Amino acid sequence: MKIAFVISTFPPRIGGMGQVALNQALGLVRLGHEITVFTLDYGVRLPESNLKIEYLSAKIRLGDAGFVPQLLSKLRGFDLVHLHFPFYGASFMVLLASMFYHVPYVATYHMDAQPKGIIKNIIKFFSDRLGGILVLKKAKKVILVDQSVEQFSLIKNVDVEKVVKINNAIDTEIFSKKIVSATELGLASISNKKILLFVGNLMPIKRLDLVLEAMNKLTDPDFVLIVVGGGYEEGMYRTLTQDLSLQDQVYFVGQINNPQTLSKYYSLAQVTVVASDYESFSLVALESMACATPVIGSRISELQNKIEVGVNGLTFTQGSSDDLMKKIKEFFGYHLEQRQAMGQQGRGGVINKFSLDKNLQDLVKVYESII
Repeated sequence: MKIAFVISTFPPRIGGMGQVALNQALGLVRLGHEITVFTLDYGVRLPESNLKIEYLSAKIRLGDAGFVPQLLSKLRGFDLVHLHFPFYGASFMVLLASMFYHVPYVATYHMDAQPKGIIKNIIKFFSDRLGGILVLKKAKKVILVDQSVEQFSLIKNVDVEKVVKINNAIDTEIFSKKIVSATELGLASISNKKILLFVGNLMPIKRLDLVLEAMNKLTDPDFVLIVVGGGYEEGMYRTLTQDLSLQDQVYFVGQINNPQTLSKYYSLAQVTVVASDYESFSLVALESMACATPVIGSRISELQNKIEVGVNGLTFTQGSSDDLMKKIKEFFGYHLEQRQAMGQQGRGGVINKFSLDKNLQDLVKVYESII
């Protein structure tokens, strides 16, 4: 099949939605399909591969949204378009291509957009009602990556028989336990420390501030935190680290684009903390578990359906640095064998429910039901 992927963010632009799409696109190419990815031009490029990528220059650009009318003509001749929603400024072009060129499309509903600021929220409001709802209703199939999305999204406007559930996937060969030392990663000073890991865009919704506050309340210099990610409010978090006198315990290593390298950080850490107020799916939690590293996550639905308390991790009260601090203490109070068993349980669960092979099989079934 000749398939177009349309997505707002794509590696090396950091973000879980793009990583999921990359895994799917490369997997489909291995299965013999022809994939072209259309994404916004952020000035960064993925290294050469057998995957065709077209970077779109936006006529109007606001964050990860961009008006790209040139996309319409580019979608002619495809057997199928796979829209990764939300993509404000491009979704309507997919709908028009379907009308003009009779190209069917499916839409994966990754998340409700979470814009900050009055202007972006106004744009989202009108875009959803003037185009977003129609785009989803006219899709041949709408794929949900997490059942909880139905509770608060535009999915209620879609005929129920069009909606299918396909879990996002993890490449469990790349994300697996590695033998790695802190010295190898340039962090020799934290050898033999209690290592916590935070991975994600440094935006307020990810709540790195909670993790820093919990670190401050632990009052134990043996606890260290590695922060993988950058951009957004990085300056604010670096300042907060200084204000809390945690500069000797917190290590900002920046954005890691290489999944193999990222898996080494997961493997080095004893536990990964996902403190978010909102997650569309939480790829980070699953990547960590795939590397046999347990997760301490905020008690939100998208994490509660992945974290089994005491089995593969722990949960804490959303927004509470006090409870997060207690759960960190609880976790490190377990014997090493208990923590390792939690890691193995986590990896086993990812392999059983979130493997890339199963994801691709389910995806191809959806495509074939349309073409």
